[in-house]
Parts: sequence; structure tokens; C-alpha cells
Amino acid sequence: MSAVDTALAEVQAAITAMAPAHEGLRDYALLDLKPETKAVVDAEIARYDLRLSWLLYVEDALMNLVDNGYPTLAPAEIPEDAMEDLQENKSTIDAALGIFRPNTAVGMSLTGGEAEKKTG
Repeated sequence: MSAVDTALAEVQAAITAMAPAHEGLRDYALLDLKPETKAVVDAEIARYDLRLSWLLYVEDALMNLVDNGYPTLAPAEIPEDAMEDLQENKSTIDAALGIFRPNTAVGMSLTGGEAEKKTG
């Protein structure tokens, strides 16, 4: 099982696990509650709605990755004349790269002085 498959299973399990409580909160919201209690229930519904929307977004993104061939990304197939054009330009890029040299330090050394005694 790939990392994406594992993550997808985890997201789907989270969606399934939160469903009963989410449904129960919605049932509470239909009751004749005190305004303060209704506000608490509505806030929790909003929190659950937000979490669910994130989980569904992540589930969709993970499925799109799988549909896109994750974890591999196959080389792009291009017309032969486009490949020739890229090859011709590669040689000029290689030539340009050859005019640069990295700026590296020749050497470095550190020396320490005598230790000072602390007084006081």
C-alpha cells in the first residue's frame, strides 16, 4: 500500500468516524433549545462542517494524485521535431554553463588565543 493509499484510507476513516456525531449535532439543532445551547450546537456544527470540507478536499486531492499516476510521473511524449528543438537548445545551454565556475573558498583555519582567567 502506497503512502497515498494509506492517507486516503485514513481520510475516509475519519469521514466515516465523524458522521454519527455530525448527524447527532444536526438533530440537536432541530430541537427547541435555549438560545445559548443552540449557539453552542451551531458552533460545533460549523466546526464539523469545516473539518468535513477539508477532509473531502484532501480526499479529492489524493484521488487526483492516484489518477495522475502517483507516485511516478511518466515522461511526457512530445512530437519528434519538438524533441529535436530541445536537443539543439540543450547544447547551447551546456555551452553557456561551461563559462561559469563556482566561487569556493580555498581554505580556512581558526586559531585560538590563550584562555583568560576570570576574576571575581
